[in-house]
Amino acid sequence: MNARRKNGRAAPPGESTNNARRNRGRPDAILQLLLDYLPSGVSLVGPDLEIVAYNAKFRELLDLPEELFADGLASLPRVVHFNAVRGEYGPGDPEQITAAAVERARKMVAHVFERTRPNGITLEVRGTPLPGGGFVSIYTDITERKQTEKALGDSEAELRLLTDNVPAMILYVNRQMHCVFANKRYADFFETGVADLVGKPL
Repeated sequence: MNARRKNGRAAPPGESTNNARRNRGRPDAILQLLLDYLPSGVSLVGPDLEIVAYNAKFRELLDLPEELFADGLASLPRVVHFNAVRGEYGPGDPEQITAAAVERARKMVAHVFERTRPNGITLEVRGTPLPGGGFVSIYTDITERKQTEKALGDSEAELRLLTDNVPAMILYVNRQMHCVFANKRYADFFETGVADLVGKPL
């Protein structure tokens, strides 16, 4: 299904477009064109753990070299082993890491997890098993979102530190008169904890 040249290399999106125009009647060419323009990486793994289809973003996000696909479509164990050797999954024996990952993959269980690559990119990986065996995985770059969450968390921590040291009781409620924020002095006055106030009606 993956658009590729005669040497087995995946064709870039622009070339995929030209191929699709020349092969308008071929559903696989049209499908590949759609896959290559998705903002997320997509891979389809068969029951035997062969990667039977993937898009350009999949290889880009995982930074997979051409040699892995030189002989055609790669297998999941081969890709996992390559990643384990270059330290993508952290320290440990690459063979053991690969064996454990392959064993999990063979169970064909739906999963969602986040993984931060050595280059700092954080990926959200969603795997969905297929009725006939195998599964589809979607890889989304959530680096910007995680950075924003961290920045908000840091700002909230700074605000908490500041308000907890202000010599005054601070309370903020929404239109429904539910507590949105309270500082430590306010909570101490009522002999309770801040966590017991937030979200509660007055």
